[in-house]
Amino acid sequence: MKIEDIESLLIDCDASHRLDITMSHAAEKIGRDEYTAFKDFGNVRIKNGINICQVMSLFKEKKSTIIIHDLSDTWPALRQLVQNLSRELRCQAGTNVFITPGHSQCFQSHFDENDLFIIQLFGKKRWKIFESMITLPVEPQNNRPFDFSNLDLLHDFELEQGDILYMPRGFVHEVTTTDMVSAHITLGLGNITWGRIMNDYVLDVAFREELLRKAYFKDYGKEMSVREDILSAMKQKVISQLTMEKLEEFAKRYFSEGKEKKPVSKILLRETMGQSEKLVV
Repeated sequence: MKIEDIESLLIDCDASHRLDITMSHAAEKIGRDEYTAFKDFGNVRIKNGINICQVMSLFKEKKSTIIIHDLSDTWPALRQLVQNLSRELRCQAGTNVFITPGHSQCFQSHFDENDLFIIQLFGKKRWKIFESMITLPVEPQNNRPFDFSNLDLLHDFELEQGDILYMPRGFVHEVTTTDMVSAHITLGLGNITWGRIMNDYVLDVAFREELLRKAYFKDYGKEMSVREDILSAMKQKVISQLTMEKLEEFAKRYFSEGKEKKPVSKILLRETMGQSEKLVV
């Protein structure tokens, strides 16, 4: 993927409105209304895709970052990479593309709930990586306010064209551009946690057990001893049916079985980046 490809995608987005684009800046909130196209029908105004002229104005004048979400839905090489990673690593992979002006910052210091691969397409970005704030966070834990000021700085480096960075979930990072426009792919790996599988299992029990489907606040005003008895009965319903075999049934629902598993290849990564001579995996 080259800068010409990014430009073509943005031009195509202006004509077809197919891409999901948002904008961000670390110093201020960029509302969707600032770059959304509207169409009037009498007294009714509806959203009609992206106003690409306004997007480019925010990019140049406010140094806001353009974020193209889920580009793997329309870019074949990325789609194949995402499918292979999801299958090989038993996760739910997805991609976003970030195009950031020089001397700018998309987000404030933060951590992600997914493991990430950062593929630098062109330009440079300075990465400051701090120690982990929360061990193995899950959504939406990064939405709460945190004080990162006392965290130890672990790494401080520049990511250049063709470089790939692995960022484990939970590690706080701060990213800024140098004096040039930068673009990178964020390849997110959504983990299927024990908590998610257990949630699926409990919901399935509720489908079959009326006790778990009753309204919680209907019993809220009852004596504590009565509610303790209800809880004990629920525990019995849930635990009595809980086995590893049952959990594996729910885990398998996230991935189709029986398909040939193709290894994640260097060739696919090279096709994605268009920079095979600098690729290290």
